[in-house]
Amino acid sequence: MCGIVGYVGKREALPVLLDGLRRLEYRGYDSAGVAVLNGSLHVAKSPGKVRALEEKLSTETILGTLGIAHTRWATHGVPNEANAHPHVSCDGRLALVHNGIIENYAELRAELTAAGHAFASETDTETLAHLVEHLLRFPGASLADAVRSAVRRVRGTFGVAVVSADFPGTIVVARLGSPIVLGIGDGEMLVASDANAILGHTRQVVFLDDGEMAVIDADGYRVVSLDNLPVQKSPENLDWSAEVAQKNGFDHFMLTQQYAEACRFYERTHSLFWDQHKIRSASIIQKWARGLILSDHSEAAVDLIEEAAKLIAALPEPRGSKPAEELAPQFRRPAAAGHPQRVSIGDLLYDGACRSAPQEVGAVVVIAREHVGAEPCQRFIPRGLHERQSLRHDI
Repeated sequence: MCGIVGYVGKREALPVLLDGLRRLEYRGYDSAGVAVLNGSLHVAKSPGKVRALEEKLSTETILGTLGIAHTRWATHGVPNEANAHPHVSCDGRLALVHNGIIENYAELRAELTAAGHAFASETDTETLAHLVEHLLRFPGASLADAVRSAVRRVRGTFGVAVVSADFPGTIVVARLGSPIVLGIGDGEMLVASDANAILGHTRQVVFLDDGEMAVIDADGYRVVSLDNLPVQKSPENLDWSAEVAQKNGFDHFMLTQQYAEACRFYERTHSLFWDQHKIRSASIIQKWARGLILSDHSEAAVDLIEEAAKLIAALPEPRGSKPAEELAPQFRRPAAAGHPQRVSIGDLLYDGACRSAPQEVGAVVVIAREHVGAEPCQRFIPRGLHERQSLRHDI
């Protein structure tokens, strides 16, 4: 998974941003970047770990008291400087960092290209940067207006932070399916995708919920819904130690890393289908993986993630139309002539029955659906996880 950090206040932003990236580095490994605002945007990016970015910055001077930063694990596009975040607008006056997946980025990219926008990367995130820039062209539009309108057009998940040279002193953040936390300091505000990134600077935080966005400056924050309705969010005090925060709720650093690895599946896929209803993978797969790992079934969790990824790839939409037989043959039975099968995640197996509402995760039921005909259930039980074994983890 990737990491986001932002800062606005009285101090130089760059040291705060780099400190946050180092604390978040376990969330992303292949590139990192910063954008600092001081009249104009100064952007620096590098493939590799955070130390590679620091080495690059050692030969540059980037001053400013507002900025955003990102550390990335590649989902769309290879890990290189062009694909690293932050992504900038055509005019170079807006920068954006993003965690999550934009499912409809291809159609948005085509629309924006037709409108004259030029793209510099292979990423889905750059589409969002250009979309915000495009919406800012409407008379009277604020940065918050443009971000809100842009994310409402997105299908998928996002945790996003945006800055613009035309709106100095302001960071706009929004969340749907990817965490965003605000940190409240003395004459300064911080933003992160993980509280660990900001605990060295403040203990007063506000966690955004899904469907919320915030406008922050050095003096404070304002939270609204994506429908632009005011939301009252009171700060809370975190009493975690830095070590506890780095463990992300787990007892050991190894489990933290295993969970991060497992949940990269979510970043690399689009959507699941749960009994014909589209759902975000964040809602289901992450919780399956967490339940398995917390029950000392890390091998089973890895298997689950690997096999689920194959199933997603076999779906007709949005990942293409390859027959499931080519991608996940263990989930197929001979197809009736003329009726190729597709594979999707169906339900959880509970006491051997499909379509139940389990309180315990026993195994995953895979539904192999023909285009016509019956829907036979096939069980997927990861290695190391027995059918009747209770994990007792609420989902």
